[in-house]
Amino acid sequence: MLHPPLHRLFFAFRPPAGAVGHIAEEQGRFGPGRRIRCRHFHVTTAILADYATFPQAQADRMIAAGDTLPVDAFRLILDLAVASDSSVALRPSEPLPALHAFQKRLAHAMRDTGLAMRPRWRFHPHMTLLYRAGLRFAVPVDAISWQATEFVLIQSLVGLGRHEVLARWPLRVSRAAALC
Repeated sequence: MLHPPLHRLFFAFRPPAGAVGHIAEEQGRFGPGRRIRCRHFHVTTAILADYATFPQAQADRMIAAGDTLPVDAFRLILDLAVASDSSVALRPSEPLPALHAFQKRLAHAMRDTGLAMRPRWRFHPHMTLLYRAGLRFAVPVDAISWQATEFVLIQSLVGLGRHEVLARWPLRVSRAAALC
């Protein structure tokens, strides 16, 4: 008997179309495994526990938290491929202060609306490329960089391989940032 999908809600930054091809090229460098679909590439900034049915009240609170965050656009840079025993991900080799500041504000906004992060989840910025069994490694890659101009609330239907964007929030783009 098939199990119904779990509902997973998370905030994320998604790469623009121009970066997706470069990410897919990096994905192909790391051998066999269960690859993440290109349309699912993202950097998670906050995540809730999984639910057996769609958690409308939590989704509403996440939207309320997202509505409180007027944030300036900033650059995301992923330039290190890191493998654990079970996955390969892109990570920044240096701290990204604007991303960490955003995540901290988001976590506070979530707490203010009565939401708690997934148990034992900690923010370590990364973009998972694939799942596989293998040796650990960390290797530099050509930087994948983009101006984060929006963040999204995604519902993942775990087990069905579906991501649905529930809400979007634009980040403020200054005139100077628009010229970069």
